[in-house]
Amino acid sequence: MGKTGSGVGKREPRGGETALCQRPDCAVFHGRDAAPCGSCGLALSAGPEGVWRPARNSHEAVAYPDQARGVFAAVEDGSFWFEHRNQVLASLLQCFPPPGRLFDVGGGNGYQARFFEGLGLSTALVEPGAEGCVIARRRGVDWVIQGHWQDLGFGPETVGAVGLFDVLEHLEDPGTLVQAAVDALIPGGRLYATVPAHPWLWSDEDEIAQHQRRYRRGEFEQLLASRGLELEWSSACFGALVGPIWVGRSLPSRWRRARGGALPAEADAARTRQDHHATGWARRWVDRRLAGERKQIAAGRAPRWGSSWVAVARRPPRG
Repeated sequence: MGKTGSGVGKREPRGGETALCQRPDCAVFHGRDAAPCGSCGLALSAGPEGVWRPARNSHEAVAYPDQARGVFAAVEDGSFWFEHRNQVLASLLQCFPPPGRLFDVGGGNGYQARFFEGLGLSTALVEPGAEGCVIARRRGVDWVIQGHWQDLGFGPETVGAVGLFDVLEHLEDPGTLVQAAVDALIPGGRLYATVPAHPWLWSDEDEIAQHQRRYRRGEFEQLLASRGLELEWSSACFGALVGPIWVGRSLPSRWRRARGGALPAEADAARTRQDHHATGWARRWVDRRLAGERKQIAAGRAPRWGSSWVAVARRPPRG
């Protein structure tokens, strides 16, 4: 790809290639290096396993346990929790469609990205962890970029949609990432986000997962609105799990702390699998409750009670 005085030379995409951003003259196409695009500013280089990497890497610290990606890769398929979140997001994406490619930022092993692609949505996974990127590629996710969102170098108004699904709670300063996403969104572009709800549900599992916080609803909405976004949807989800989390996690964690007991060093893979692959009457009860919640959200009615918050927000269109 030849450079010109204004950046990378323009060219028409070859068959099967797709531009990454919203600019019609973007020079970043699948299967090609671009350094950098004169339209959107993005520069990527191809790495092993078909994973792309930005030219810049800030090595920004992300609070996420090293072993977690492997643990969750083993439980995501067949997990009622991941399946329910995907189905809730599918309803919201249908009601509030992304006006362009959806960048799943901090998307881990590509479970959501693969699901979004299955819905026919143009999707790109952006994930700082090398292991998660490799797993995502092996799952068949098309665009996989290893790095931090801020390192991609998108110019203003170049991106149609950004997803931050259970990402913000891992950051000491989540506002910086939200602002960086907003700056890249086109007018009318959308941001989709989920976070864990209710500080009083805090437990050892939050600490092991290296969460920085659980959110109050108003706090979560203000985080988005204060960056200039218009809230189009805000609701709770996972209402069926509030009681089990309080009884099975929060109360035992408070008791451990009161006794001065030691925090487990890492997630218990067997316990994680048991939590995500419940069986018997417990699974039937949870499935029935969550199915009702999905119908409620699909009908446009926002649940007010749940262990997570989910929101859709839009960068105001011009005029």
